[in-house]
Amino acid sequence: MNGNYLLSICIPTYNREEHLKRQVDYLLSEGAYEDDRIQMVISDNHSDDGTKSYLEALSMRCPEIVVNRNETNLGLARNLFVCSQLARGKFIWIVGDDDQIFPGTVHTVLELLEAYPDIGHLFLNHIDLYLSHSDKIKGKKEFVQPTERILYSSSGGYFEDGFEMFRHLTLSSRGFGMQMFITGNIYRAEMLKEANAIFLRHKILDNLALPLGYSLYCSKLRGYAVAEVFVKDSSPGFSSPERLVGIFSRDIIEICDVVGTEMGRGDEIRKLIVQVYKGRCPEFEYMVRGWKYREDNYAMKMYWRHFPREVVLDFFRYPVYVLKRVFRDMKLFVLGRR
Repeated sequence: MNGNYLLSICIPTYNREEHLKRQVDYLLSEGAYEDDRIQMVISDNHSDDGTKSYLEALSMRCPEIVVNRNETNLGLARNLFVCSQLARGKFIWIVGDDDQIFPGTVHTVLELLEAYPDIGHLFLNHIDLYLSHSDKIKGKKEFVQPTERILYSSSGGYFEDGFEMFRHLTLSSRGFGMQMFITGNIYRAEMLKEANAIFLRHKILDNLALPLGYSLYCSKLRGYAVAEVFVKDSSPGFSSPERLVGIFSRDIIEICDVVGTEMGRGDEIRKLIVQVYKGRCPEFEYMVRGWKYREDNYAMKMYWRHFPREVVLDFFRYPVYVLKRVFRDMKLFVLGRR
């Protein structure tokens, strides 16, 4: 192998030995190890199952695969950062250890990257397992059985304007989720690493919407969206509604606000956020009434700064939520914690 890689395939993993084995076996069967255009990277987040032993044996069998073991569990987002730092390819594909990639996908990805070398972002359409939250609205405690859905239903193709592709993908789906799914998005390495510098500077490396930040920042260049389904997201969303609310009220908004501002497109991305959150995500309707006013969020900061009219209107629509947040902030101010 040589160091002039077209593509780095990076797998972050933690305590998923069997999933990791299947993913690595798939990539080896696709010829990823023998292809001089591909670098394979695996970053273990200090697993305490059999992952360490498996990777030691893999390194003996396939010494060209870059294997890293973090000294401690850094969390998912920081392990994505580590993966990207180890990558040496022109493009970076961060692959979930448990996601299903369909046969022939690696070859298709290489063909597209060679045909469109000027793009910053390659999007692969995918299937996910959809958890309906309608039962939460009705007061039930349990989610309904997850069902499969195809995320992207438009025609796709080459986009001269990468930001237009970002907007198109966002509004063609149920929000920002498509571009948060790591296995469905491939990024230009130099752009991804510039985005990492932004995350470091703003101290947001623990943000779970990091891949969305990569997609947004890579929209500075042209893009390509593949409408054909190549990947299946094996995880049925987030099991905890609290975690889901945190991602939508803090992580997504913070990433978009910070990265959009750094790109000089802050106003555009903030308007897109408001457009999406005002009716484009009906499955999250059950948490709309209080999501801006939760304790640990970023949404409130953005709305106060850029959309104060919305906050004033919310006082009449959701007075209890607004007053609770105001009293909490006043209390923290008095105690010197803000």
